[in-house]
Amino acid sequence: MERVKFGIIGIGNMGSAHVSFMETLDNVELRAVCDIAPEAFQRIPEKICERIRCFTDTETFFNEADVDAVLIAVPHYFHPDLAIRALQAGKHIIVEKPIAVHKAEAERLIAEGEKHPHLV
Repeated sequence: MERVKFGIIGIGNMGSAHVSFMETLDNVELRAVCDIAPEAFQRIPEKICERIRCFTDTETFFNEADVDAVLIAVPHYFHPDLAIRALQAGKHIIVEKPIAVHKAEAERLIAEGEKHPHLV
């Protein structure tokens, strides 16, 4: 079985929990993480940090991270913009709930997803 290469944006409580959970999955390989606060990377066990890339800028993450999919675990208001940017970068997405705070933002994200049927 081919492993899915994942990146996580947001290494707070939920993001760091996802890091640990991904380590238990046979078909997932965590390749990169991104958080605007470099101290957030201290939440990741050192053995994992040694083999993944850590980014503090989402544009650099989207341009350089070798990932197939992105898990977005940041504050709710940022979900739609980051998910749309991930889709535009050709990445599959998993977005923490809620996908958006406002209905119009959720619809904007869904509309962008419809432009990328190969990622759905």
